[in-house]
Formats: sequence, structure tokens, C-alpha cells
Amino acid sequence: MSDGELFYRLSAERLRSRCRIGGLILALGLVWPYEVVDEQPQLLWQIFDELPPAAVVAAVAPALVGITLVVLERILKRTTSLAVVTLTSLVGLALLRRIGADAAAWELLPLPASLVDRAGLALLALAATAAGSNLSHREATRPSARVLLLLGFAAAVVFYAWPGRGEAVGLTVTRALASLGDMPTFRHQLGLLTLGTVALLPALVSTAGLLHLRRPAPRPLATLGLVALFGMPLLLVMLLFAWYLRASPGAAFFGAFGAALEISAALGLLAAALEVLGRSNDRAEGETPHRRVVLGSAAVAATLLAAQVWLARPPDKGVQWTLGAPTAAADQLFGERIPAWSEARRRWERRLEVANGASELLDVKRRAAAMAEAGAGVDPRLAQAVGALGRAAYEPDISARRWYRLVAEVNGAVRTSGLPYYLDPQISIAKTGEGLRRHFVVDSYRVERVRRWSADGAEVAALFVRGFAARQAGHRVGALLGFSRDRQRFALVVLDAGEQHREELEAMASADPPNCGDALGPEERAASLVCGRALAAMVARGSLGEVALAGVERHELQHQLDGPLLPLASVVRKKLAGYAAEAQDRTNRELSAYLAELTSPTGPVALGLVVPFRFALLQRRGTYHHAAVLLFEALAQRRVRDAGRHVDPTTLGEVFQELADEGDEALRRRAAEAWARLYGRDLPALELIDQPS
Repeated sequence: MSDGELFYRLSAERLRSRCRIGGLILALGLVWPYEVVDEQPQLLWQIFDELPPAAVVAAVAPALVGITLVVLERILKRTTSLAVVTLTSLVGLALLRRIGADAAAWELLPLPASLVDRAGLALLALAATAAGSNLSHREATRPSARVLLLLGFAAAVVFYAWPGRGEAVGLTVTRALASLGDMPTFRHQLGLLTLGTVALLPALVSTAGLLHLRRPAPRPLATLGLVALFGMPLLLVMLLFAWYLRASPGAAFFGAFGAALEISAALGLLAAALEVLGRSNDRAEGETPHRRVVLGSAAVAATLLAAQVWLARPPDKGVQWTLGAPTAAADQLFGERIPAWSEARRRWERRLEVANGASELLDVKRRAAAMAEAGAGVDPRLAQAVGALGRAAYEPDISARRWYRLVAEVNGAVRTSGLPYYLDPQISIAKTGEGLRRHFVVDSYRVERVRRWSADGAEVAALFVRGFAARQAGHRVGALLGFSRDRQRFALVVLDAGEQHREELEAMASADPPNCGDALGPEERAASLVCGRALAAMVARGSLGEVALAGVERHELQHQLDGPLLPLASVVRKKLAGYAAEAQDRTNRELSAYLAELTSPTGPVALGLVVPFRFALLQRRGTYHHAAVLLFEALAQRRVRDAGRHVDPTTLGEVFQELADEGDEALRRRAAEAWARLYGRDLPALELIDQPS
């Protein structure tokens, strides 16, 4: 047996061994926690019916790939065919997860972070470098080695330089290591260095792999190949062990351990498959993959990806809702019975924190029965949906997804019957000595009108609603002018809050002198007076009620159009560098909606600047503050922050005055141009669709 044949057989045996072991590890992914809520593991089969189909596919895909590899390892005789199947399966798995993550982003809760990160590029960099280093030993396989080594380096460059929807990984790591000297103790410095090493390992390994382009590895199992293959798993195990000893993380540890095992298995499989395919180019070392296997695996992967794309399509927006007249029976159900039941359930959940809550539970059941009885007097389908909601609410640990689905079924029955009512599900989270407590409530509204719009061929809609109670269970009247949820088919404009907002604006405009809020320092006070004078001029043009509502409607409709996958504007990434991805995303979406609000067809358009101005001037942090600051900078194309990155009140006042002095059409045009600069395409224009309501 020649050396080439021996090395090929060793590579082939490694691939088959890893398919058996790695496939088993991937298959065991079904037993690891899908997520951990309040230190309680949520297993996939426990929440299976609460997930969107694309998220289910993404969650079970690793297990399916693992089982497939274990089975085909015994069936396929040609190892190169097995390598093709392995490579196709891993690439398909990465794409299935990515598509599933995008689909789940429209839902109440996204996929766990371990399922949606960009680890695939880092794993490709390590695996390609490991395979290329080993292949560089023999002259016959050096062409393949060069391709793999360059591929690994290119994958690492993209991984570290590509920002995606957040900050580039390379910039984050650089900033973290630059703060090493600011760490308070040696233990903190050591921890930061360890994390930095984990983060930089793909860059270090792939860069070192370029040395083998000119200097072949002295042995078939190159040292660099071993480091690329086992370095990351070893570092992850060390970090997990340290975490376990110091923090006793409980169920979260098993989820993290499962993710580390999965990463290690995928890395080993990918490296072995690439090495076998790299050796197959040498006729003396092995065989070529079977044609039917190549075509079959590609066809299966393409079919699954096409199905996943179909399952992951965004939810339909817009709603056909011809409003009928309210009835006394329905008013009693939505205005009395449902709010009373929701409040009783909230009292029961709070009582459970200190006692068994038996009497409170009886009250919940009594009110649920009354709620179902009232529903029966309105509509049979509505009665069924209300009854299901009431029965499920006996469970204190009902899942968030299930809660939202049950309320959505009530709303669907309401819409089908043409009744003018709407329930908004809310989940409040409170931290107690025993952990996080979730409280499930619903807010009840009467729908006064529906407006449907068309934007670039897509439909969106807004409901104008009025709350039944002076204080809703989840939303304090006046706190939110409107709101939008990605999974809903429409946005909401809250008339109660709009009326209160109008009164607040008129009060500020009629003050002596007019102002836009109390400010502490003289510069802040001067800027507030600038806003107040402009606001008084707007009030003089007529009632602000319809103007404010039109702006809120345009704001919330933009959230419907943007969805959760809106590209991250570079100004957001720069200002919020180092912030959590969730904070960046919220600011990004509010910035988009603020700009869209300024294109409302109802003037004075500058009224849409008043609320952001107050957030920019009177607050120092938070989503709305950051979005407001970036709004004024985008419109004026100059900074309103000083060298310390704090808002300069004088500059902010000057920019506000400049924008308020523009005519309505000029300000609309400026806002649309700013939106296009930030997001790389034209702002969608809305056209009203006639809708009787």
C-alpha cells in the first residue's frame, strides 16, 4: 500500500468515525434546553406547538442531520460520497437555521442566540485551515491545500470585518482588549484575555495557515491542524468549567454545554469532509464521489431550503375588517367581564408569590365562567375562543407564546363577526427573591375606525382604538400614543393617549413663556424655549389633535413595514457601539419610524419633532433618547453632540429651529432623503385604500 493510499484511508476513517460520534452529538440536540426562562429549562417538545413552523424546522434540523449522517455512514461505500453528503448537510443546516431565525424574529420570542449567530464562518475558517494544513504535507494534494487555506483565511476576514446587523466582530474584540488595563483585578484581566483568545482563535489559526502555502507541513497530521480542530472545543470547555464553579448557573449550563458540543461536532465533521474531498483529486489516493449521491444530496438540500423559505415567509399584513355597530352584550363582555377577569388573574398570580392563592383562583374561575357566559350571548365562535382563553389561564406557568396565540384567536373571532373590539395581550416581568415572575394580562379596547394603506404593493392597516378603563392592565392611558407588534396584521393608534397628548402640547404652548418641558440648566432652558415658541406657532395654525394622530399612525405603520429585519443604519451602529444587539435594533427601528412620521400628509409636519426633541433634551439614555439624537443629526447632517458625546443643548435648539422654520413639503422631503441615506433605499410611500368602517 502506497503512502498516498494509507493517508487517504486514515482520512476516510476519521470522517466515518466523526460521522458516527458527531452525528450522535447532533442528534442529542433534542434533549438540550431550547431556552431557559427564569432558571427553568424549556425543552423543545414542551413548546413545540407554540413555535412557528420555520423555527421548528431550524430547531430539529441538527438532530435530523445527525441521524442522517449516522445512517449514511453505514450505507455509503465511497467515503468521498459521504464527504459530499456531510458537507451538503452542514451547509444546508446553517442555511435552514438562518432562514428559521429570520422567520422567528417576527414572532413573540426569537430563536435562542446559539441558533442564530454567525459561528458558521468562524467554523469554516478553522475547519478549512485544519484540512488545508494536513493536505499540505503531500505534493499531490498541495493544490487542494492552497485552496482550503485561502478559503479559511477569507472566511475569517469576512467573519471579523462583516458587521451584519450589528458591530463587526473584529471591532468588538479590539475594543474589549483595549480596555484590559481598566480591569480592576488580575482575575478580571485573565478572564478578558481568555475571552479574547476564544474570539481571536479563528483569526490566529487561519493567518498561521498561510505559512503552509510556501512551507508544507512536515507530517500528515499537522500541528496547526490539531490546534484548529481542538483549540476551540478545549477553550469552550475551560470557560464552561470556570462558569460552573463560580456561578452555579443551573439549567443554563446544560444549554451552553450542549451548544459547545454541537459546535465541536460540526467543526470536526466539516474538517474531515473537506480533507477527504481534498485528497480525492489525487487518483492514487482515492475515488471520486458517486454522481447520483452528489445530485441526490443537492436535490434534497435544495428541496428542504425551498420549503423552509416558504414556511419562513413574513406574515401577511393588512386586514379586512368592516366594523359593525357595538352592542350592549359585547360592551359588557369587553368593557366589564374581560377586564375584571384579567385583573382577578393578576391578583392570583401575585398571591402565588407568598401563598397558595386558593381563594384568588376561585375568583379567577368564577370570572372566567362569567366571561364565557357573556361571550355566548354575543357570538358562538367568540364564546369558544373566550372559553379557551379562560381555561388556559388557570395555569400559572402558561407559556408566553401560547398566551399571545389564545388572545389572537379571540381577536380573530371578533374580526370575523365584524365587532369593533380588540384585546391586546401583555406580559409584565417582575424580579422577586425567588426569581422572575411573569404576569399575564389583557387590555381591552373598542375599535372606532380602521384605515388600510398600500405601500409598494403590500397592505398595512391601522386600528384607531379607545380603552374601556381609565387605566389599562398593561398600558397606562396616555403612556403610549400607539404601538405595533411584528406578529400582528396591523398597528394601533390609541385615541385616549392622543387626546391626552394634545392637551399636554397645548398646555406647553400656552405656558408663560411657551416651552417644551422643564430643563435644569440655562442652556437646556434656552433650548426648551426655542421649541416652545415653535410649538405655540403650530397651535396657532389650528387644532393639533388630527395632526398628532396622523403622525402616530405613520410612525406605527412604518414599524409594520420595517419588521424585525430592518437593515441596521451605520449611525446607529457607531453611536451604540458596544451596546447589546437588542438595544441597537430598538433604536434603529425607532429612528426609522421617527423619520417616517415626518412624512405624514397632515401638517404642521414639524409637530413630529416635538416629542423626539424632548427625549433628546430631557433624557440622557434609553432607546428613545438615542433615536431622537440620531434623528436630528440625520435631518441636519451635523452633530448635536459635543466631544464627550453628550447632547449640546444650544446646537440641538439651533437644529430644531432650522427644521421648524422649513415648510411642510420641504421637511417631508428632507426626512425622506435622510431615511434613504440611512437605509439604502427609498422610503415606502403610502396610499390610502378606501375602507368602510
